[in-house]
Amino acid sequence: MKRILIADASKASLVMTSEVFKDHFPGVQVVVARTSADAIELAKSAGELDAFIIDYDLPDRDGAFFEEDVHPADFDYRLRPS
Repeated sequence: MKRILIADASKASLVMTSEVFKDHFPGVQVVVARTSADAIELAKSAGELDAFIIDYDLPDRDGAFFEEDVHPADFDYRLRPS
């Protein structure tokens, strides 16, 4: 099962984006966060994630800094064929 983390301060955007993934990719599991801090915590604790969709305008920190806070070494990722 594919797992995607979506971070957006807007509840409406989270619902819409989550539904798009669920409708177009049956079986995908979506994990959501409304702040950068929550996204970082979920990224580190939610197990294996296949993708991150991070809004630029998060309330506690600029979404562009997410990749600085979440390092590949923090995760047990393996390259997998598509």
